[in-house]
Amino acid sequence: NSHAAAHRLLDSLPADKVRQYEEQLGDVARAKFRAAQQTTDLEALRKIADQYRMTKAGYDALRFLALWQFDHGEYLNSAAGFQALSEHPLSKKTNSPYSGDMARWIIALSRAGLTEEAERLAKQHKFEKLTQRLVPKTNAGLERSALENRPSTKTLWKRPFPLPGPVDKHLHAIRKDLEARGLLPVPSQTPLVLGNRVIARNFEEIVACDRNTGAVQWRKPFESQVVQSAQNEGLMANPGFRRMLTRQLATAAFADRNAGTLTSDGSRVFVVLNDHTHDHFLNIPGWNLNQSQVDYWSNWGFSCCQLMALDAETGKELWRRPAELPHRDPAQPKFSGRIRDPLPEVFFFGPPTPLGHSLYVIGQKEREIRLFVLSPETGETQWSLPLVTTELPLVKDRARRRLAFPVVFHGGLLLCPTGAGALAAVDLSSRSCRWIFRYPRNDIPKLSPGTFPADSQNTHASLDRWWTGWRDVGLIVENETVLLASPESSHLHAVSLKTGETQWTLPREEGLFLSRGIGGQVLLIGSQSLRMIASKTGQQITSLAIPTPAGRGWGTSSKTGESYLLPL
Repeated sequence: NSHAAAHRLLDSLPADKVRQYEEQLGDVARAKFRAAQQTTDLEALRKIADQYRMTKAGYDALRFLALWQFDHGEYLNSAAGFQALSEHPLSKKTNSPYSGDMARWIIALSRAGLTEEAERLAKQHKFEKLTQRLVPKTNAGLERSALENRPSTKTLWKRPFPLPGPVDKHLHAIRKDLEARGLLPVPSQTPLVLGNRVIARNFEEIVACDRNTGAVQWRKPFESQVVQSAQNEGLMANPGFRRMLTRQLATAAFADRNAGTLTSDGSRVFVVLNDHTHDHFLNIPGWNLNQSQVDYWSNWGFSCCQLMALDAETGKELWRRPAELPHRDPAQPKFSGRIRDPLPEVFFFGPPTPLGHSLYVIGQKEREIRLFVLSPETGETQWSLPLVTTELPLVKDRARRRLAFPVVFHGGLLLCPTGAGALAAVDLSSRSCRWIFRYPRNDIPKLSPGTFPADSQNTHASLDRWWTGWRDVGLIVENETVLLASPESSHLHAVSLKTGETQWTLPREEGLFLSRGIGGQVLLIGSQSLRMIASKTGQQITSLAIPTPAGRGWGTSSKTGESYLLPL
């Protein structure tokens, strides 16, 4: 973008031009820096560091910010600031950052929960002794504690998630139908391991169990419109409603990563509450809806999305955002095309990523996609940044509402997938977009309202590319290369972490999941094979035939080496 291009031009100035730049703007920048420093105006300091980048005062403003954030426990922001200092042209000319700043950078990474990156940096700059003191100050790594050793084949415990009889019967039939069609019914819900607690979600509740015994520690129930509707014999007797509800059950069980993903900062658990029950009214055969009717049902289904935070110890609800949702007006004439209450301000794509002392989540309002930074204590917005705009509003891009977009921090950048043919990199130190990588979308076929594909006997998987494409958003950084797999694309993309420029692309073929491998490699897990790919070149190293996976796998390390565990 233009901002990044301006920085590149400034960074490429020859020495004589840098001196002229300092002579012309240095005094003004120094005066502004001193004023902002005296009042600790952090926003003014960010602007000085950005607008007067090649002056000594601009450099000093950037360093002051990083030091202030370190001293005040904002370790992720501080680490991003020290990263920006290390890449600053004036640092390269003065052999900065100083050794004290380097030590603070490493400690900041560690205390932000990024221990692996801290250890890599310490080794690179010969600060190995410092790694002995690197003790994370957050609980961000606790979810890995259950995977420290290779598991045995012995089952410790199993806990069923019972559903009402009619719902369970329909889900069983849906699973059999998907398997008969050669489609993989992998559950959308992924359990979260948090210390000695396993937290999992089904349609109607979130449950915490003891990791060693399976004993239930707490439950958090919530209403599910799709479950309630599936128990209604009158609705299920209607072929059109039955078709819609079974499609929705299939989506909720096997294709809704937005609701199926849980995250935690160690003391709180974060989840999205949504209920898209009415999405599939638009595809019921014989319903010839006009545009106002399409808008009516789209808006009604779309209006159910909240972020919720729970206490990890007790399951007590701490906050929701938004606190309340709008409701359909019962007195409103049917199919009027008007909604009395507005839609929620923002639709969130999955629960937030906890980093440092903030929560990072991708959200969309109308056609604008933004990065939101929230307070973990209250859910209130600390700041936000626009990323990209989309061709379609969410009411007409329903498949994207089932996705969860993980925000990944690496090298001072927040990597933000959008599910709309774009990946954005945000410089945390300046709170600005460093680069945006765009790629073609290969979306599901766009059908006119009221139409249905030829194989209309199928009740759930007929027109959704989810069942034969990437099953969730995979985002990995290996060797300064960013690898992205996203359901709206039929390729695996590799781009430069520094510039966002394409390094290579690879067809998905039968790939379903992207996972980190060993030694700079990544794994593409398919329905019948596992491929190992070199992250630098995109070359296939090996391919293994595997039985059909029964779920997502995960990587783990132990004293005996690194492993990838895949349920079959």
